[in-house]
Amino acid sequence: MKVVVLDKFADKFDFRKKYEKGQIVEFDDDRAKDLIARKLVKKYETAEKQKPVNKQTQVKKQKKDELSGGNT
Repeated sequence: MKVVVLDKFADKFDFRKKYEKGQIVEFDDDRAKDLIARKLVKKYETAEKQKPVNKQTQVKKQKKDELSGGNT
């Protein structure tokens, strides 16, 4: 699970590794839930996940990409 660091902290197993505020990091689900519960991180959500995607717009973009010969 991807998370955003809210307050800097050291890695649980390697204290030399530091996580800085604002950094986006990926942890396994159990570790991420533990850090969220301790308010050290919050779940990272991209803009795409936050707003629903119009399926018709998605199809138009896909066709446009195919016509242009690649991803833009």
